Amino acid sequence: MAQQQQEEKEKKSFERLPVDVVPVNYKLELTPNLTAFTFQGQLEITVQVCKATSVVVMNCAEIEIQSAKCVQGDLVATVTFTEAGGDCGVWSSRPSCAPTG
Repeated sequence: MAQQQQEEKEKKSFERLPVDVVPVNYKLELTPNLTAFTFQGQLEITVQVCKATSVVVMNCAEIEIQSAKCVQGDLVATVTFTEAGGDCGVWSSRPSCAPTG
């Protein structure tokens, strides 16, 4: 089973992420579970939004997203996260949460 999953991964074609939203900084906190060989964590990504958008595509291979939010200054918006297929996922919120700048 694991070998089949590995073979399927290797067959996937390479895709570039859109350039409308560019990551600038990552803050990652991980808590490993050495018995189960898993981890839990929190990730904060600072991005430069080059074009106003309500949809952001990101790499998330083998990562289970439990919640996500978009923060700009005092504005905090809960976002909807869906797997987009392959190794990518998409989060979306109201457009005002990701203006350019």
